[in-house]
Amino acid sequence: MTNQILKALEAYRGKGIFYDTVGPAAVGTGVARAAIDATYSVPSAARELAGVIPTIMGEAPAPAESILAIGDIIGADFKGIPAEFLFPVAAGKLGAVDQLETTPMEFWPMHVPLKGSEDLNIGQEMCDANAGNAQAGLTMVFLEKPSGFGQIYGKFSREIAGSTTAAYVAEGTDIKISNGLKMYEMVAVAVCAGITTADQELASKATMKCSVWDPIQTQEFFLAPIHPIEATSGVSVVKQIMRLPLDAKFKTKNAVVETTIEQYDALTVAPMYAHGVRWYGSK
Repeated sequence: MTNQILKALEAYRGKGIFYDTVGPAAVGTGVARAAIDATYSVPSAARELAGVIPTIMGEAPAPAESILAIGDIIGADFKGIPAEFLFPVAAGKLGAVDQLETTPMEFWPMHVPLKGSEDLNIGQEMCDANAGNAQAGLTMVFLEKPSGFGQIYGKFSREIAGSTTAAYVAEGTDIKISNGLKMYEMVAVAVCAGITTADQELASKATMKCSVWDPIQTQEFFLAPIHPIEATSGVSVVKQIMRLPLDAKFKTKNAVVETTIEQYDALTVAPMYAHGVRWYGSK
């Protein structure tokens, strides 16, 4: 268990915290949404979905393959939509060197009220096609008593293409929010999308703007750098998903968050990016 998960889950002591798993299930090699479990039944004792801890792994990762996927929870019984999150980055290597890039498992809080026994559809959507398929699953974190925390919603882009040239600016996906009260966090990640080259690195920056954020409308932050290997040893740096808290309030419940990614370095193979926002809201 990572420190992030342990620290986050300590907040639910005394609320009857318990856990269940979904999957793992094969998710295919394409980019269409695939259900991990289309008919997951919530335990009858659950009164809140505190959040999820996603995991994903390549079944037979191919050279140069990075698995980046967006997870979601939907269904007629689920009152927390939109509920999107990132799976850890999985696979990715230098040619045939078997040093994989990974990101740590993380907890994504949601705080969705439940009655117990709801039927949910839990799935994932790859940002980029992969040759070796993958297995994805979730640890569901439930509470027997409501936490009292505000409900958190989330939306993410799919693949945002990078470039092989330095000083490239990628236009991200505009994320439309219809029930915003206050921001919870901004999220962005960069991954390798092809066979990496020895001693190449990638530094990049995200800029997020929203005209109805109060008091600051523009936010800038660096993404975790990519430096896949040192020389030809195949030793890689563990990747990180950048997650930054933000206290900005929404002046109106309807909002659009615009994102750009600035790439500082030239690469032999273009990387790819994904970004998203998570916020407190009410229906």
